[in-house]
Amino acid sequence: MILRPSQFKKNHCHKHLLQSTLVRLKETGIKLSLDDFGTGFSSLSYLQQYPLDVLKIDRAFVKKMSDKSDTKMIVKAIISMAKTMNLKVVAGGGDTLEQVATLQKYQCTFSKVSFILSLYKSLH
Repeated sequence: MILRPSQFKKNHCHKHLLQSTLVRLKETGIKLSLDDFGTGFSSLSYLQQYPLDVLKIDRAFVKKMSDKSDTKMIVKAIISMAKTMNLKVVAGGGDTLEQVATLQKYQCTFSKVSFILSLYKSLH
């Protein structure tokens, strides 16, 4: 089959090119992560489309965990879903002991623990 320029869909081609590039990178041993999950352009469909290893939860969710219990449930659900898909989970933020404890309770794989760094700086 021959595609004429008028039949050529740019978005489909870019998407296929991205998918094949990511697969090749993964085959070389490179770990792939989806950053800022839950905000902006990182959607659930990316979890199906791309060969990811790590899901990074946007720090905006972690920051709001102290204020809103519904945000805690969203973070818990994201972590649970990612673990079910055999993805490691990194959470941005972790500025308070409560946030770090909640992330540990939900079995977040890693946390960018700003809290520990700020505590260290305040002691020195």
